[in-house]
Amino acid sequence: IRIAPVNDKIRSEKPIVFDDRTIIVSGKCTNSQYFNLWKDDLKKEDWVETILINQFGQEEPGKPIIFEIQLVIK
Repeated sequence: IRIAPVNDKIRSEKPIVFDDRTIIVSGKCTNSQYFNLWKDDLKKEDWVETILINQFGQEEPGKPIIFEIQLVIK
């Protein structure tokens, strides 16, 4: 989980800018139906404005599904 990730590359000559309305969650799951149920439950939360799926897929059949979602906070 990354909370308030950095918006750009960190450089010594520039201030660090964080996205304080973003949470990025990445992980693995074995069943896409469970992932979809979890995502639908998150959508119902009053603090979640938007859910973006940045990554979702299997490297090969029989392997876990790898995902990354981005939650935008109200």
